Amino acid sequence: DGSDRLSEWLAYHYTAASLRHLIVAEDPHSTTSALPLLERWNRTTEMEILLWKDAHYMSKGEKLKKKVHQISTRNLKFGNKTEGEMSMVRQEEFMSSCLLAHQKNERKWTMLLAIDEYLVFNKPDTDGKERQYEKVQHLRTHREAVLERVDTLRNDLPAVGRESIAAYAERHKFELPWIVEPCMPLP
Repeated sequence: DGSDRLSEWLAYHYTAASLRHLIVAEDPHSTTSALPLLERWNRTTEMEILLWKDAHYMSKGEKLKKKVHQISTRNLKFGNKTEGEMSMVRQEEFMSSCLLAHQKNERKWTMLLAIDEYLVFNKPDTDGKERQYEKVQHLRTHREAVLERVDTLRNDLPAVGRESIAAYAERHKFELPWIVEPCMPLP
């Protein structure tokens, strides 16, 4: 359920991404509660962490049934089709409500990550070449100027610990790629 990784995840993103506002979706199937750890972070840092249960963001009744029915489950690898459908609806509902809450609070930027995902700089590999992802290869034919700038930026990324990812993005917010694409999917 990821609870064992939460402390490390919080510490990393608090430092690397200057994370100060976090909304956590409680896994209804979790055997442990993240609440004591989140409360400790709220008390001992300048972070504001909210723990949302399904009741905070999930649709109810017929609206929920309609959303579950709309999910295509062909590619789900869950043992139970209903469990897979509910998981997908839960994720979609949470992300939508989370983004609206951060927008309402006028956050400068927002990221949606799972407990096993970390925001990191995509530095060049040991040969000085960009690590290639299928999505980046596809975009290359459509956004050459943006991608050329991204390649340049990756070669000039600060050393770990010298500057946070948040500070770096803030410093470059009026440049490519952010000026034309402020919401970027990260492969």
